[in-house]
Amino acid sequence: MTAAVLCLMMALPAAATTPSPPAPTAPAAEKPYRPTGTDVLILLDTSGSMEDRDNKSVAKIAAAKGAILEQIKHVPLDARIGLMTYPSSTTRSSGSCPSAKLQLPVSNSSVAGMGSALATLPKPDGGTPTSQAMLDAAAYLRSEGLTEVTIVLVSDGESNCGDKPCETAKKLKSENINVIVNTVGFDISTSGQSELECVAQASGGRYASAQNSDEIKQVIQNQLGNGLSLEIAAPSGNIPMFEESFSVGVTVSVAAGHSASGVQLEITDKDSKSGSTVQRPVMSLGNLGSGTSIPTKWVIRPPTNPLLNKSTYQVVLKSNGRTAVAQDFDIFFDHDYTTGANLSGTLQDFKNIVVLGDSYSSGEGAGTPDRPYFLVGDQKEQCHRTKNQYANWLFSPERVRILACSGATTFNVYGTGQHGEQNQLVQLAKMLDTGYRPDAVFLSISGNDIGFSQIAMSCAESALIDKALRENPLAYCPASPNSGALYTATRQLIDSVPDQVRKTLVRTAGVFEERGAETPPIIVLQYPELLARDKGQPLKCTGDHPFQTLILSAAFSDFALTQSRLNTALELGVAAAKREKVPAYVARTQRAIPPGHNLCSSDPWFVPVTLKDRDSSENVHPNTQGHQAMAAAINTWAGVQGGDLKPAVTSVGENAVWKKATVQWWPTESNIYVDLNQPNQSAILPTSKDSYGRTVIHVTGGDPLTGTTIFVKSKPLVLGSVQLDENGNGTLTVDLQATDLPPGDHTVNVLGTNGEGEPVVATVPISLEQPFPLLFWGVGLLAIVLLIVGLRILARDSANKKHGVPDTPPTS
Repeated sequence: MTAAVLCLMMALPAAATTPSPPAPTAPAAEKPYRPTGTDVLILLDTSGSMEDRDNKSVAKIAAAKGAILEQIKHVPLDARIGLMTYPSSTTRSSGSCPSAKLQLPVSNSSVAGMGSALATLPKPDGGTPTSQAMLDAAAYLRSEGLTEVTIVLVSDGESNCGDKPCETAKKLKSENINVIVNTVGFDISTSGQSELECVAQASGGRYASAQNSDEIKQVIQNQLGNGLSLEIAAPSGNIPMFEESFSVGVTVSVAAGHSASGVQLEITDKDSKSGSTVQRPVMSLGNLGSGTSIPTKWVIRPPTNPLLNKSTYQVVLKSNGRTAVAQDFDIFFDHDYTTGANLSGTLQDFKNIVVLGDSYSSGEGAGTPDRPYFLVGDQKEQCHRTKNQYANWLFSPERVRILACSGATTFNVYGTGQHGEQNQLVQLAKMLDTGYRPDAVFLSISGNDIGFSQIAMSCAESALIDKALRENPLAYCPASPNSGALYTATRQLIDSVPDQVRKTLVRTAGVFEERGAETPPIIVLQYPELLARDKGQPLKCTGDHPFQTLILSAAFSDFALTQSRLNTALELGVAAAKREKVPAYVARTQRAIPPGHNLCSSDPWFVPVTLKDRDSSENVHPNTQGHQAMAAAINTWAGVQGGDLKPAVTSVGENAVWKKATVQWWPTESNIYVDLNQPNQSAILPTSKDSYGRTVIHVTGGDPLTGTTIFVKSKPLVLGSVQLDENGNGTLTVDLQATDLPPGDHTVNVLGTNGEGEPVVATVPISLEQPFPLLFWGVGLLAIVLLIVGLRILARDSANKKHGVPDTPPTS
């Protein structure tokens, strides 16, 4: 019979007399598998019977080797491991029993060589001289001066040569040889098990039994592993993306006979960009004794990346002096969950949603620690996109694709992108090219075209000016007629909104048409009233809110009227697009946020204005509650809208007639300089010559860290907005070839705040030169070809005359 010997890292109770593990006892009574240290000598039986198969049809020698190789990588970092096998086919003891053979010395260098040593072992053969193997092992340890080594002996049968192994164990003990022998019976007979149990008891070790390859792995894990194990209880079903959090249970266990110090658990999301957050990602469990099990749990918030449908987390278990144990688990997220909203009308059929436009759609102001601003792919963080925006409160986040970007104008949707991103329609086109088809497009746009946030901030700051210092404190509120040129510029910008909205909607529909796809409903949102009040009731503000003076000065009606005109202009733009067969709609969100939560209330659903954070881009934007209110208003509107809200096929597209005949023969770049400290530059500067192509508008002399709106007055056409740096400077790059600005004289206007903190409208005259039409270049090229041919004919005639050659051949 053969005996496969494996060094067990933990000692079974000396009194064990059955093949199964003993009943658990109090931790204080347990003996460790390696009571004298970390050194282990594996004494492996390679007798002929080890080639037999276990009840899993696996050769026992192969199972033993595999179990050792699997667990050798988990031994403590300072462990020293050796390997001895028996019987040896080449050496015999003086008692005529075959000797054991040392394959690897007890050394920390042997861990790396264990694989090759096991691979080169000879084929199992011979008997089972267990007693002689124990004597040879003790002699080796004595000769090397190794006094704190645990022998792990694994055998599949009784010893059949030499003294009885139990008597040998007692003899070694009586000779004060400090050898602990842990024994493992692998698919062993009852008599063989009794023999190995006796050896373990006599030497102060422990016995364990294994019947097949699976069980031997567990036994070897206890012997050679670090004694620590993980059990993870993760949710089995899909997690709704809008769950505030979900829990993952983790149980850390210390095997009997082991102890661990400095135990620590750590969890990480393997996708660093998912945005998932974990409360207390690192837990310290301290020192754990033998047989201890500690249950704990993590609370995890779902990822902020709404495109994910799965996250893989990794749990790492560490302790002093041991190799870390790592285990992964997956969490799947539900794509069809709609946050519990009872959707109205056609909204119930919408699954895939695209959101275009500006900050009111990206979610500026609604970012929170648990749902922060996120990035997807190459998107830029300045766009401030968040799962707290209105569409994500109506539909499953994985179904909502947010292309909207904070600060976007209509031109940023279809012309020049922002922050290094391509414009939003180019991004949409790329999505459609992959086969993606949205059921609806949501859009908020044109607020930045008129500089609405800057208007609100200017009015708030203007209202705070001490009346004793200025007779007209609202002279710098663009919503008030008292501001003169500022008010006029604001009205002109609002007048440009309908055409800009129409153009944006038509070009959005064109992206679908170009790909042979039906255009889904394009739902344009109104901007919620910042200072809503109950009908017929005065506006109520709390305390000395920055808008308090504005209200008391009776300028509230001017400010409210400006926002109302903007929303009316949006409706006119949508109506114009509908006349061109675009399936566009206006969602009634103007009154979404109730008066009790307006901007100057005690509980605002907008980000309130404070002088401390006067330059924050989040000011006067809806917060999380504001976006929830907008979602509710959209849902209510959809229920009233009824069956009219449905996809429609559109065949639209536009290009200025004059642009069709132009060609940019060479790349051009022009520069326009605007100084906010000299607002009337049109009266003192000569008209700048500009050409179609890349134009850089340089703004200087502004109030640091404030926003500006740049527009062309004659069209009118909003070119974009610029956030000034700490020096009050900024640039805007536009491609005038992509606009519908015709050739001729124009005025570039910048609505902003100068270095003195006063809102101004600075103007610079420009003259756009008519690009040469393609026909011109064609005629020119033809003229050049004819000229070259003519010159060659003249050159030939001249050469003929020089040599007396007649111009024409003689006649006969």
